[in-house]
Order: sequence, then C-alpha cells, then structure tokens
Amino acid sequence: MGEIKRDPKLDAALDKYINLLVKAVEPTEIKPQKLTQAQLEEYEAKAKEYSRKKMEQHRAMQKDLNDKIRLKAAACNALPEGFLREHAWTEDRTLFSPKRRMPVATPSIQGYAENKLAADEAAVISNVGLGKR
Repeated sequence: MGEIKRDPKLDAALDKYINLLVKAVEPTEIKPQKLTQAQLEEYEAKAKEYSRKKMEQHRAMQKDLNDKIRLKAAACNALPEGFLREHAWTEDRTLFSPKRRMPVATPSIQGYAENKLAADEAAVISNVGLGKR
C-alpha cells in the first residue's frame, strides 16, 4: 500500500486550531484581591440581596405555574361528564408542522425566498462560489 501524503499547510492549520482550543480552556491565574472588611461586608450584603431577589423571582414563577395548573384542572373539571371532559384531560402530543414559521417583527418580502433559492441552485449548478481549484 502507498503512503498517505500529508499536506503541511493543513497540518499547520490544524495545529494552530488545536493550540487555540487548548489555550481557550486553559485556566488563567487569578490574583487575589486585597479587600477591606467594609468592602467584604458590602459585597456580602449585595450577594445576599441578589440571592433574595432571585429566590423571590423563582417563587413568583412557581406560583404562576401552579396557578395555571390549578385553573386548568378546575376548568377541565367544570366541563360536563363524558367525552368533552375526557378529551380536555388528554395531552396533545401532535408534532409541530415542520413548515411552521417563527413570528417576525416585519412582513416577509414577496418572492425573496424563491429568488434566493433559484440563485443558490444556479450557483451550485455552475460551481460559482464553491472555491473550485
């Protein structure tokens, strides 16, 4: 079998990329700060206030979710016995349409997607923009 030829430019690029990744995850040395007792107390008070506010926000979200669940159950139980109540309690597990579009702030430009698709197909067919060497 023949030996595989390696491209030195590709090897250099890969080494550079790997070194960049290693450097990104390498821990950096953090120099300790010399803080006064007053600064420590101030930072501790700020941290406690932040924690208090975040827990308050979390509890409000949990309360809102529990209220919605409770109201849904009450609404389902208020329905007459039979098919309607049973249907209300079944979960809807149908998948979203793959063609579903995200809501946007501005209306779409008519014909833009079709023109772009046609241009992309033409570029692929004629090898334009593919960096053919």
